[in-house]
Amino acid sequence: SAAPGTAEAVVRLSRAAAPSPLPATEVAWSGFDVFAPALVEYSVAVGLRPGLADLLPWAAVGNRTEYVLSGLSLPAGPVWVSVRAQYPSGRAGTSSHRLVIDSTAPVPGTIQRLALPPLAPQCVANVSALELQWSGFEDRGSFVASYDFAVVPAGDAAEPDWEAVGRRTYAAVEPRHREAGEYRVLVRATDAAGNRVQSALDLVVDGSEPEIPRVAVYGAARSNTVASLTEVRAEWGAANDTECAVVDYMVAVGHGPDSVTVLPYTSVGLATRARLGNLTLRHGQRYVLTLVALNGAGLSGRATATFLVDTTAPLPGEVYL
Repeated sequence: SAAPGTAEAVVRLSRAAAPSPLPATEVAWSGFDVFAPALVEYSVAVGLRPGLADLLPWAAVGNRTEYVLSGLSLPAGPVWVSVRAQYPSGRAGTSSHRLVIDSTAPVPGTIQRLALPPLAPQCVANVSALELQWSGFEDRGSFVASYDFAVVPAGDAAEPDWEAVGRRTYAAVEPRHREAGEYRVLVRATDAAGNRVQSALDLVVDGSEPEIPRVAVYGAARSNTVASLTEVRAEWGAANDTECAVVDYMVAVGHGPDSVTVLPYTSVGLATRARLGNLTLRHGQRYVLTLVALNGAGLSGRATATFLVDTTAPLPGEVYL
């Protein structure tokens, strides 16, 4: 005379969300408290609320404890898969499980390459690792369940070699392609229903250093002999880089190329001339100014100029009439 108990009954689905039409979704159940298992018949239905069968009428499955739902056209939002255990007397107990119907792809997000200024995020040196992060991927129907990323040559139509990162929103990757050229970073978001969307970030792999024209150091007379013990001036033409633009110039002064014994490397931005003061120079000595041009990928080109410090006036001569 009692109905099958449902206090311990559990209905399990092979997926938490699914698109419509419904792909094959396994339904399994256990825990119904039944007095005579051989007399119990189970039925499965789908409805807008627990226990309802307004989307799929009750389908009898006999004594089985699993069933496969497939091909149903269901409305977006939550629906309920219900399992009913029933005796021949008509006494029945029901348990349900929610299933989210989501046929809409996630909203695409944005990808960033982590790079310290003044390096350009869209430029990569040919041997550098990529530090990536992404944000803004959203799913209004269910939730974003996983991410994959890939790095491919620009214009490559082949299927990317995706690498899964779970639900992380960052990745560190050593590029497989190191030849100079244009590449795309792809990030693909998959929601709980299996809908996918991807976003892209265009990158340039730069394999060459900037080319710097001649740099000149001069004093007040615009020659490479300087008459000051504390100040020099330098100017140079703009560096040429066909892949990634120059983002910074730095200068140093010492007793040889790359020497910093007088002035450590000092940034002058994108200026093509500099007036360097507060130096400690010695009369009669030669010094070398080193100019470094840094491009957006972190590659640098160098040029040097040698100058002489002469603070003494010429010896007076004689005038004859």
